[in-house]
Amino acid sequence: MIRLSSSQVLSQYDHLVYRFRDYTLNVDRGSLTRGDDAIPLRPKSFGVLCYLVENAGRLVSKNELMKSIWHGVVVTDDSLTQCLVEIRKVLGDPDREIIKTVPRRGYLFDEAVEKTASDPAPGTRASAPSGKRRLSMLTLSFITVAAIFTWLIQVDTNDSLIHSQPAPTSVAVLPFADMSPDQDQGYFADGIAEAVLNELVRTPGLIVMARTSSFAFRDVNESATAIADSLNVANLLEGSVRKEGDRVRITAQLIDGASGAHLWSQTYDRWLGNALEVQSDIAGDVAVVLGQKLAGAGALQRKARGAPPRYSEAREHYLKGRFFFNRRSRGDTELAHDHFRAAVEMDPSQPDHWLGMAGTTGALAWRGVIDWQEGLDIRKMALDKALALDPLNAEAYIRLAQIHFQTGNRDLTEAYLERALELGQGSPLVLSIAAGIAYIERQFEEAVELQARAVKLDPLGFVNRGNLASYLFTNGRLEEAAIEYANAGELNPAHAHAFVVELAKIRILQDRLDEAERLVLELPPGAPRARGLVYAYQAQGRFEEAKAALENLMAYDNSLYAVELTDIHAFRGSLDESFHWLGVATESAFDSGNAPANQEMLLRLQTSPFLRPLHEDPRWAEWLQDTQRRIGGSQT
Repeated sequence: MIRLSSSQVLSQYDHLVYRFRDYTLNVDRGSLTRGDDAIPLRPKSFGVLCYLVENAGRLVSKNELMKSIWHGVVVTDDSLTQCLVEIRKVLGDPDREIIKTVPRRGYLFDEAVEKTASDPAPGTRASAPSGKRRLSMLTLSFITVAAIFTWLIQVDTNDSLIHSQPAPTSVAVLPFADMSPDQDQGYFADGIAEAVLNELVRTPGLIVMARTSSFAFRDVNESATAIADSLNVANLLEGSVRKEGDRVRITAQLIDGASGAHLWSQTYDRWLGNALEVQSDIAGDVAVVLGQKLAGAGALQRKARGAPPRYSEAREHYLKGRFFFNRRSRGDTELAHDHFRAAVEMDPSQPDHWLGMAGTTGALAWRGVIDWQEGLDIRKMALDKALALDPLNAEAYIRLAQIHFQTGNRDLTEAYLERALELGQGSPLVLSIAAGIAYIERQFEEAVELQARAVKLDPLGFVNRGNLASYLFTNGRLEEAAIEYANAGELNPAHAHAFVVELAKIRILQDRLDEAERLVLELPPGAPRARGLVYAYQAQGRFEEAKAALENLMAYDNSLYAVELTDIHAFRGSLDESFHWLGVATESAFDSGNAPANQEMLLRLQTSPFLRPLHEDPRWAEWLQDTQRRIGGSQT
């Protein structure tokens, strides 16, 4: 289920102006004014105001408002409250006379509203001062055709990629509640829930929502039907874990997502040493119930596997490793890696232990914490061990496909990739890695299709959303990419600045320059804001301000932004500077020894619409030939 960003929410009201009291709300320009004074509002607050004004005189429920503005993203009531506080403040409505709150029912915009068509802002889009103002340096066919096409289909296209009616055997496993006396067994409860999820994934016929999305509902006060609707699943599995001494009680219940009715429930009392056998029992019982839900169908059969692991100190290390690797706070990957290594050392008989170590090794090698070649060797060894222990493990196959792709072995890449997709059609990890391989191979349509399937299984995963946005952008599908960048930023505010800058660059390519500037100005001071302002000011012909923003950006660690500086200088028409930073970016990539990063860097630079001015320069062909030669050499 797709969430619309504020710009997409407002698209249905485009080219309209609303007037009430002495305020003017211009949806096309994204502005609220009082006389000649512009009144700033955050995008979400602006969207809430537009929705209420459009529905003036009609009571709008809280649920309707939140669905319209935050559709598909889990937020608390406080998000809406903050928007209303901001709106009432700028409207001078402390007594709630303009926007009335009707207790337990919703909100009412209680003012007369005049609605007219909007006019273009004087001197903005009609008076471009130069070729740079209108992006004549870029290829207009790329911008115009893609922008017009996606404008016509902007919301429907993303819905067709991702949203559909939930399948009867789709299920989301919610995080199990920790009911232990000291409330200190959260990692154990998460481990049980995740183990059940993994068992269900192995059941042909089931569509299982990814952990990232289903665990986003931890401690969220929502009804079962609302959660099922947000995740687009027909069933929910929830439960609790109570660990006390050497005993554990695990309760699980399956809920119908449409009605909220309980379909099945069971309580399992076990000795702690046998606790992990419960995951197999729960998964088996759920498969039976879901199989019976299908007309004329019997129990779904899970793929055979060995006996479940017994609870031990090694397994506790594994569960803690999963907890930290999924949390991904600062230092968590290193902590997770230490726990996975301990799990492998204490009990090398479990494929999950090896897979965990392979995953963290890859993450640390990508960041340069572990030497890239050393990391490759460790990952391959660990994955070979996991596959020997579990020959039907889709994650092991897809990670091996990734390794062989990174080292240039095309035959083994295709063999492992084919097997992974055969076994892991319901795994967003498998689909996402396969999409990444297709993207580097320049099979952009296939990359979008695979990544969209991953997002459907993991709609609240910001990484999957961000990857989909990148693939759509490279494919020229700008408005769809803008929706996904906005989604990714909403899902992970800590990384939102990067997505906002990408969204602003799309708005520049679409000649929505005022919106691009507004997006960037909302960012806090820092390098992302500075680089966003360079693009925004340059596109508007405000060259001195663009120069000042660039000087601000150069005060930060330039090596981190070499690729971006290549784009920026080309966009500004400073080709010598652009080629300088192109060289810096290239050498930095090759110095890392990370061949996949080199391939991604090459593709990013080759397909950037901002670098089109370089393509006619003979230095571009020389760089391209040399870089492709070096990348080919690094894989042999």
